[in-house]
This record gives sequence, structure tokens and C-alpha cells, in this order.
Amino acid sequence: MNPRGLQLATGTVLYRQLRDTLGGRPALRIQAGDAVIIRQEHPRWIKVMRGTRSLINFSSDTTTYYMPASGALGAKTFIII
Repeated sequence: MNPRGLQLATGTVLYRQLRDTLGGRPALRIQAGDAVIIRQEHPRWIKVMRGTRSLINFSSDTTTYYMPASGALGAKTFIII
């Protein structure tokens, strides 16, 4: 299965762990146009890795983050071959 990515339509926050969401402590804020690589989907959260603004390059940051599913609204989906 080829991994999927999202090019975000709106800015959102990324959390290192789900428990960080309770305290409102985001690890990163990403902007509209940034890309993320989907690792796993949950009902309210998407487990992702950071991409870059370019859809053909990966970020050197290999940390897994949690993004609210609402951050994916309006995003463009792409398949990594």
C-alpha cells in the first residue's frame, strides 16, 4: 500500500502525544500549504509525519505527531509512489 499525504488547506497544530492535547501544548504549528504524511487514522486524530511545502520532498523530521482530524478539512490528498 502506498502512503498517502495531505496538503493542508488551513493551518493546524501537531502534538507529540495525545496527552499533550489536554494541556493545550502543541509541539508545532503548521500553515496552510504544508504537507503531512499519514501514518495512521483514528476517528478524531490523524497520526502523521511532517512533510514540506513541496509535495515531492520529505522533511528531515521523522518524528510522529498527532493532528486533529479537523485540520484535514479541505486538504488535497496525494499518493506517494
